[in-house]
Amino acid sequence: MRDFLMMFGLALFATSLFWIGFRPWRRPHIIFAPQNRRMSKIFLGFALATVGMPMWIYFGGVLFHDRLFKYFSLVLFVILFGSIIATVWAMLSIFVFPYRRAPRVPGGGAFARWYARYQEDGELERLQFGWVPDLVVDGVRYNVVGYEGQDAPDDGLLYPMLAFDKQGRVVRDRETMDKLARCIFLAQGVVLGRGHTAERMEGYRSVRRLVKQLEQGLAKYDELVVRLKALADADEPPPALTEADYKKRPVPERILENIERAHRGLEINLEFSRLVLQDWETEARWEREKGYDRIREIRYEDLLALAGQLKAIEYAREHAKVLEECWLAYRYLLNPIRKQYTGTKAQQKKLLDLLQVLQVSFRSLKDLKQWPKKGPIIKYRAMKEEEVARWQARLGWYDRVEGWRAEGYEGLALEQKKLQWQIEQEGLVLPEEAKKRLRKKGVLP
Repeated sequence: MRDFLMMFGLALFATSLFWIGFRPWRRPHIIFAPQNRRMSKIFLGFALATVGMPMWIYFGGVLFHDRLFKYFSLVLFVILFGSIIATVWAMLSIFVFPYRRAPRVPGGGAFARWYARYQEDGELERLQFGWVPDLVVDGVRYNVVGYEGQDAPDDGLLYPMLAFDKQGRVVRDRETMDKLARCIFLAQGVVLGRGHTAERMEGYRSVRRLVKQLEQGLAKYDELVVRLKALADADEPPPALTEADYKKRPVPERILENIERAHRGLEINLEFSRLVLQDWETEARWEREKGYDRIREIRYEDLLALAGQLKAIEYAREHAKVLEECWLAYRYLLNPIRKQYTGTKAQQKKLLDLLQVLQVSFRSLKDLKQWPKKGPIIKYRAMKEEEVARWQARLGWYDRVEGWRAEGYEGLALEQKKLQWQIEQEGLVLPEEAKKRLRKKGVLP
């Protein structure tokens, strides 16, 4: 019994360390729930293998002591088999099951592949967005397929894509396609999928650290700027804070007003950061209510309802002008802080680091001007003009392929026709290795 307790204790200790290392209890739970669930599944597989092993061995020895050697191999087999099953189940739950969402248009995989183009290596473009749930716009269900070419630009934009309804009819209407694009960005940004949930969790950590920095900085702001105020000429009127004035007066002397404006800018950034955290929690609750990786559809009406609950971007829009003035105030304060500040080096650095937030927020205003004035926020945006051009070009290719199919080209003959046209009309050049592969497939004679 003592040996068993020792083995069990060691196994339990190792499992506890594993639990602590993976921390499947991260808070707030609503944000880290997907990661917590994955870590819990991994932990379960590990616990079955470690804690279960001494128990199996001990009870096998106690209950079947006289036949221990006869059953020992069986016990080890059961432990090994159980551990493998638990581990495989955990891995499938994490990496496979959430993403088994192939396009559900009848024959969708082959159907979408018809309109893929050949690349310089002789391969067809890879299909993207196959994991995205059904997208429902104006009561009609669609699937969207993106075509990732070998030289697809890494510009954060959507790949060339086609959208089909359940009868296989391609979408040609720009308004419908814009709505589908918004649904895609919701799927990428909120619905459990590949790296996007991880990006939200990492972003939540970063913004939470920023909130803490701003709270602490604002609490000590008066202490940090008290030596700056001594430099101020309080009798002069406040400056007209425009970029033109800034260029004319590179070293302004009016400090008090700039100190107050910078303080206001930090308060706005703090409130904005808190709203960002709230928005992420709102998205995470939406994801939980819809069923996490069991989400099978995204309705455009649900997207609009979710976007209507998000507050951070509207708050930033309302304070855009003030934030620009606060940035200019920060620029005015840089020289006095660097050259005339009489506090300690640590205080000087802390003040500069705190005010640096105003520089970061000002840079983000350039993006803010591109966002729609009303409606869903940028992550659920409509297509940009570059994306529209890619979509329309793919529609042109779709029409060309459909023309060949109307002439009777199907299967291998269709693939040969596509490749021949790209070589003759577009100047597609294939290396010898690619030609060999295509000859084996019968696409090249």
